[in-house]
Amino acid sequence: MTPPVEPPADPPPPPFRDEAVVFDIVFVLHASARGWILEKICRVVAEASGALCHFLFVERNERADFDPPAARSYFFAHFALAHHFLARYPVVRAGNVFVWVTHLFLGTRLTRDDLVAIGRRSTHLFTPNTRNREELAAWGVDRKAISVPIGGADPALFRPKRRTGTGAIGFVGAYYPRKQPDRMLAIARLMPEVPVILLGPAAGGLADEAMAWEAWPGLPEFLALPNVRYVAADYADYPAWYREMDVFCSVSGLEGGPIPAIEAMMSNLVPVLSDTGFARDILKPGAGGAIFDPAAPAEAIVPLLRAALADTTSDLAAQAAGFTWAAFGEAIWRRMRGDLPPGRSVNLARQSNAARYLRRGFQPVSSTGAAMRARDAEIEIPLARGTRPRGIELQGWAPPVPGGARIGLRFAIDGQEVASASVTEKAGTVQLPVPAGPAGGTLRLSIRADSLFQADRVWGPKHGTRKLSAKFAWFRLTEEAPALAAPAIAARRRGRVLLLGAYANGNIGDTYQALALMRHAEACRPDLDLFATSLSRKPKPYDFPADRLFEGGLHATNPEGMNAFDALVIGGGGLLAATHAPLDNPAWAARLTLPVLILANGATAAVAKPSAALIRQARHVSGRDEYSVRALRHFRQEVSLLNDPILADLSIGPWRGPRGRGLCVIPRKMGAYNRADYERLAALMTADDLVLSMFPIMDGHTGALRTFEPHRQVLAQDMATMVDTLAGAGFVVSERYHGCILALKLGVPCLGLFKPEEEETKIVGLYRQLGIEHLLLDPRREDLSRETILRLLADFDPAPIQARIAAITDAFRAGLVAALDGIV
Repeated sequence: MTPPVEPPADPPPPPFRDEAVVFDIVFVLHASARGWILEKICRVVAEASGALCHFLFVERNERADFDPPAARSYFFAHFALAHHFLARYPVVRAGNVFVWVTHLFLGTRLTRDDLVAIGRRSTHLFTPNTRNREELAAWGVDRKAISVPIGGADPALFRPKRRTGTGAIGFVGAYYPRKQPDRMLAIARLMPEVPVILLGPAAGGLADEAMAWEAWPGLPEFLALPNVRYVAADYADYPAWYREMDVFCSVSGLEGGPIPAIEAMMSNLVPVLSDTGFARDILKPGAGGAIFDPAAPAEAIVPLLRAALADTTSDLAAQAAGFTWAAFGEAIWRRMRGDLPPGRSVNLARQSNAARYLRRGFQPVSSTGAAMRARDAEIEIPLARGTRPRGIELQGWAPPVPGGARIGLRFAIDGQEVASASVTEKAGTVQLPVPAGPAGGTLRLSIRADSLFQADRVWGPKHGTRKLSAKFAWFRLTEEAPALAAPAIAARRRGRVLLLGAYANGNIGDTYQALALMRHAEACRPDLDLFATSLSRKPKPYDFPADRLFEGGLHATNPEGMNAFDALVIGGGGLLAATHAPLDNPAWAARLTLPVLILANGATAAVAKPSAALIRQARHVSGRDEYSVRALRHFRQEVSLLNDPILADLSIGPWRGPRGRGLCVIPRKMGAYNRADYERLAALMTADDLVLSMFPIMDGHTGALRTFEPHRQVLAQDMATMVDTLAGAGFVVSERYHGCILALKLGVPCLGLFKPEEEETKIVGLYRQLGIEHLLLDPRREDLSRETILRLLADFDPAPIQARIAAITDAFRAGLVAALDGIV
């Protein structure tokens, strides 16, 4: 009996060298992917990573025109590229390898065994649907090494419409024979009374002319039907064409997605899909839409299409709301960077862990771990979403050299020294406390050795010497803070600061204030732990770590509970420009015994007067603009200017992507003075225009939203929605202060509306401080038309505005340091 032939052993990976890294991620794509969905996927992942990335386009799957640059990670847009590059280029095998598997059509050159080998040699596979994952697992790929991130669309671009049942049936995408276009033709013939739109990419948007619908032999016959319309459009125009449809149909025999199905659902179209790709992943049974066998004849599909046309009530947009490109990119990036939950050990003898976590100062990985090659080394530890570890365990030892060795080590996390220890030739575990910080972030563990020494032939080449220090085998995060041994440095007591504001009222300008303050404090005083509670009696969700919120027993009516903290920060927002109980209650203020800081508040003298006792007893008082500073000085002389925390927040910065074309209107609560303004804005809107509500409850209650068509409305519930919508706008007209702030920080042209009788307003003050008073508009003095808006914003230059905002940030941080001086 002939013994089974063993598969050839994989070539050993060369050692990963962090000092040789040129890029964080190299994306490898075939040249035919330019401008098409595979490039889009890679760009989305690159944007989510925020890393230093390189895009390598190749003309052949088998090789590149030159060796790929050294990188921590390689992301292959097709498994055929990964197969050949893993075999040909050692530098690829030294890093992490990630592979996108759109579908399992192998062609003639690769086998199932090849794909299983790719799965074994890669760090992780990504595939767009669970059908692919199950099939790959059945072939022999480790199921745990496969993730299914569902593709996405841009909710700011694809807005839901109301279906009437008289809209068209739409077929969307480029031409491939596997799209089974003859079935489209048969469907159009069987439904002569129903309009049919074939929406494909414009010729200039295709890398391969064979993907144009003109390559389909049946196109002339299809277009001869009176109910058929073929449109070759730029992608930016797709949303307008989706608005002409009521039903989206895919009759394809093979798909990874299709992505247009998500775009259509976001647009509130009813999907009727062949049972391919992620059809079963995105459609909920009984919630609208239908799935059919890819081999079904047109006669079996037509009744499903008629039922979909008759369905005018199912909310498909709600089903698709979570399928965004931002969520897709983040899901892939979190898997690529190796997010860790507490309890999972990381073996530092593995190449993939070296590439993911070791940042500088380490030797190439050996079979027992990673040795320091310099006195300073760093490990970057990304945390799983929502986790906040309390400790790190790290196993280390000194290299075996004549006479033994004891190496002293000092450990810091995110720049704060937390412990010291020493290691000897005998392996031991070092336990480190983790300073409190935001959940799901990244920890940077810095290690400083007190000595280096030379060792012959220890983890080095066969000749010469190499300077070495401690070596580490593994680390893991723990949920419990360690009891530090005597040699370790005890962490100093961390100060506890309570933030108090109108954070939970549902207005995005307020819901983000606490988190903005927390980020500033982390940068200025990382030794402080911040907590938050809201003045709102019926609190809405707001952006802040959940385990740092006090909305029950530590509400604003409980000053005794607040006194347990080291300081109370009241701010930011317009807390003294509108009445907020109990700030106006002198008896409440008298019960506060801890230091009180009234920070970056908006104020008017009339509203602030009942809070005079609180203002006088506060250790620090600052107004967010000159008007507020003058108002607060009615009650005490020592008042400083400290601009709005969101204006100074570095986490919201210039948008680097392409500008949109549409107008984005940000209303405030509607009254008699601005009703006509909103009616004029509603009348001038075109297909690309949106209305962005920062305070949906208030805007709905006062009727502002009823002035605008429902399909244009974006009801922001969080800061991410605000930023995504504004970043996609061409220009903005805002009557809300934080709407102006966010647009200007993103570099989007923004016109600020104000009332002539209220010229001393926060918007006017903001624009004067930024030197852009010419971008203020009083609708009672100047015509509120599209021509006026475009004329005023025509010469918008974000550069000087960004420079002034940077100076404001520096001043805010300096002022915050001074305000917090002396807090434990």
